[in-house]
Amino acid sequence: MQQNNIESTKEEFYFQWHITDRCNLRCSHCYQENYRSQDEMSIDSLKMIADKLISALNKWQREGRIALTGGEPLLKKELFPLLDYLQESEQIKNISILSNGTLLNKEIAEQLHSIKKLHFVQISLDGACAEINDVIRGKGSFHKALKAIRLLNQNGIPVRLMFTIHKGNVNEISPLIDLAISEDIDGLTFERFVPCGNGKGMKDMILSPGELRDAYQRISERADLEYDRGSKLTILKLRTLFACIDKNGTRDGSNIPFKKQLGAMCSVGIDSLCFLPDGSVLPFLDSHLFNDTLDWLISQQNEDYGWGYCQRQPVGSTPFCTGVAITGLLQYPDKVAPEVIANGLKWIEENQLEEGLWPDHYIEEGSVWAFYALTEGYKFLKGQR
Repeated sequence: MQQNNIESTKEEFYFQWHITDRCNLRCSHCYQENYRSQDEMSIDSLKMIADKLISALNKWQREGRIALTGGEPLLKKELFPLLDYLQESEQIKNISILSNGTLLNKEIAEQLHSIKKLHFVQISLDGACAEINDVIRGKGSFHKALKAIRLLNQNGIPVRLMFTIHKGNVNEISPLIDLAISEDIDGLTFERFVPCGNGKGMKDMILSPGELRDAYQRISERADLEYDRGSKLTILKLRTLFACIDKNGTRDGSNIPFKKQLGAMCSVGIDSLCFLPDGSVLPFLDSHLFNDTLDWLISQQNEDYGWGYCQRQPVGSTPFCTGVAITGLLQYPDKVAPEVIANGLKWIEENQLEEGLWPDHYIEEGSVWAFYALTEGYKFLKGQR
């Protein structure tokens, strides 16, 4: 393995690595629709990718956090050899595994205990009881996941839960928090349902803007309550859309305890990347997925011609999202109509503050991206004349 000695690194970089598309479940809301194995990599190829990640981290002088996921990563026989390989590197700070938990047994839990850089194992649940969860994730999945949680706890491995909110389980928020506390869970993340992959036929299950805001408000209030109680459970509120209940950014900054802060900028391409089982880095530049993504991004332009965290969500258009969207679209000028760019730039101009900055949850990021988009956007439009 490629070794690199570093004295200190000031920042981290996050990689989410899908090492397999195979999965033993077929969750109704899953963003996947491909469960084939032919694109998977051998252990030698996985090590080659790992070396490239380590080399990049060394060049950037950053420490790496890697989450191994799928599909279901426990189906990949190369999982433990890869874990052993990754933890040998000084550049890798910690490793996590994102799993459905249904395949985890005593032997696997003991093997995971031996991985010294294992930060946590995340288990997905979509209800606080089998009646709700199993409708979404499959019969028997709730009790299998619960068994996995207890095995991990018995082996001293921190456990986090992931819960995807939609109309069918939005009332499970409080019961799931209660369950997490009773099962000695370390962290809990709530994510909203996005209809793609297996879940693309479930658009009627998307929460309305008002329902989403209400759900996030309830989560935030309960998170603060557990923090004040000194609970072991940390309810993570740094997903981007949590900013919709704190649009003016009053809940970020050094004067607010980290666990009480709300919202965060999108990290994709800034301090995180995603890898697929064949080694591809999202997005694909020469595939139908890339074209679909480009078309989708254009379609998400709001009626005021800006972009937001999600179209028609309560936070509305933001300078950060609009600047990032325009900057991305400008990389492919032959695929984007000039008026899309022109209208977006008009929104940025109209929302500049008197002092020359732009308001955003994090004002410096909003201003940087808005100004960069203006600079590059007008270069593009000048070339169209």
